[in-house]
Amino acid sequence: MVKKVISTVAVCLSLVSLSCISRQVATPPGKPPEARIAQGMVSEEAWERDWQKTLAAAKKEGNLIVYATIGAESRQAISKGFRDKFELNIEWIAAKSGELVAKLSQERRVGLYFADVFLGATGTQMTVLKPAGLLEPIKPLLVLPEVLDEKVWYGGELPWADKDKSYIVYSMLTPSGSLVGNTTMTKPEELSTYDNLLEPRWKGKIVFGEPIVIGAADNIFSALLLEKGEGFWRKFIDNSPVLTRDERLAAESVARGKYAIAAGMKMDPMVEFIKAGAPMRMWQPRDVGFLTAGGVATSLVRGAPHPASAKIFVNWLLSKEGGTIYSQISNYQSARVDVPTNHLSPENMRDPSIKYVNTATEEFALMKEANERLLIDMFRPLLK
Repeated sequence: MVKKVISTVAVCLSLVSLSCISRQVATPPGKPPEARIAQGMVSEEAWERDWQKTLAAAKKEGNLIVYATIGAESRQAISKGFRDKFELNIEWIAAKSGELVAKLSQERRVGLYFADVFLGATGTQMTVLKPAGLLEPIKPLLVLPEVLDEKVWYGGELPWADKDKSYIVYSMLTPSGSLVGNTTMTKPEELSTYDNLLEPRWKGKIVFGEPIVIGAADNIFSALLLEKGEGFWRKFIDNSPVLTRDERLAAESVARGKYAIAAGMKMDPMVEFIKAGAPMRMWQPRDVGFLTAGGVATSLVRGAPHPASAKIFVNWLLSKEGGTIYSQISNYQSARVDVPTNHLSPENMRDPSIKYVNTATEEFALMKEANERLLIDMFRPLLK
């Protein structure tokens, strides 16, 4: 009798146990457990738990610190979007790439660790920060399913800049090399190709980013050197372009008609003047197409003091929401194919009929490095 009771209790306990397990991993009707796992439903529960744990930790860390080269308007938009979404604040250290690299290097020499994330040109991060050991892999931080879904990215894979596909990732991939013309001095048909810049009528009327220090300018130099050769640049230099490191002053100079054309510049200052109603317009030449990360290539600084906040930020910036906010404020096209483009001008949208050179890659950065001596020698006559 006792054995029968024990047996009965054991069976009941087994049924209760099975019932509990069934409730924990209940499979949707018609879908076996293996299908559920294959679709990522179990792992989704895991990433959500990890995400909430990370978010709780981030709220205890204090401000995220981002070293960035992007403009003030872009920083404000990103800060607002991030704060509205997660109630987390960003402290920005904004400067040109060279200045930020010098600051970061000096901090390391004296054992200081302030920066969490570096946001800027891919070339600086790949040829300076990564070789110097100032970065650590950012790949382990990427956990949001919408970020890891390769179908949403241009080219069908996550937009890694470095060959390791681990350290530097970007959220924008926009046509670069736009020319900005004063609309009272130029017409669209006059700036349809880069060869138009060689015409005598533009002699002394072009302001160009100093290519030795400005990423957009040396991007153009290497891309057109690859496509058109040294002869193009020798003729361009003969046309007496005015070199500048001050991109905002260049935008103002074109707006006021001091120069007819600006080239080799980041578009942030230009977009600000265009939005304000200045007589300026962007044109994308169609003879050579190349893409850039738009100044928001992202890396994780080694020894980041706010790792949880950095993880939340990087995933959000690569999400559809983060990509939309930055695309709208910068007028750059996202590397995500699901981010709206109705706010973009045609010049800033990838054209399926054009074969582009992607300048946001380590291979391109190394090519630029190899071209540096030639660049300096060719532009030396224009440097003051």
